[in-house]
Amino acid sequence: MEVRLGALLASHVLARAPFAELGLAITPTELTFQPRPGRSPVDDFLLVGKAEDGGVHGVSIGARRYPDLVPGHDETVKLLSTFARMGVERWEEIRARRWRLCLATGRQMPALEEVVKLTLAAQAARDDADFREDPRRTSAKDRQRLVQLDRLVDRARALGLLESELATSEITWRMLFGLHVRFLRVQRGEDQDNAEAIRLLTP
Repeated sequence: MEVRLGALLASHVLARAPFAELGLAITPTELTFQPRPGRSPVDDFLLVGKAEDGGVHGVSIGARRYPDLVPGHDETVKLLSTFARMGVERWEEIRARRWRLCLATGRQMPALEEVVKLTLAAQAARDDADFREDPRRTSAKDRQRLVQLDRLVDRARALGLLESELATSEITWRMLFGLHVRFLRVQRGEDQDNAEAIRLLTP
């Protein structure tokens, strides 16, 4: 899945075609595989582009075929810790919507659909308190998922993967504010994203 996603991202850079998770008004200019932690701790892809005013925008992409969003799953804890670190270290850029985070996955499942709803609620909120205190923003199931995400952040801290003096709730909100979930169509038997890559590169 990661190889096919890389090919899709490369096609957007070569064709200078917008990639939704980077921003529809942003022209992709650079793709990095396995970026250095100092540039982006998220370990799969870094896609960078420019706005019409010359401003630099980026999206850090972590790809997992079947993410298991529970605190006991160490691989998921490791991935989420990198998103959380970005929310802490690059908050000003994320807040200004110049930098985004993306979880790319090949599996659409209820847990991820709940995360999508939480990201939309987080992005609509003024701050963490506003996000958590307005019950109209999320359902009971969504809020249960939010508890699991808080526990994932706590687990990352316990493992030494995340260092911050911010409250766990604030870190989780920042992560969700910047996060976009992309359900890929690049696995075997699913040709839509592969067809898009071919179309972009066809003269």
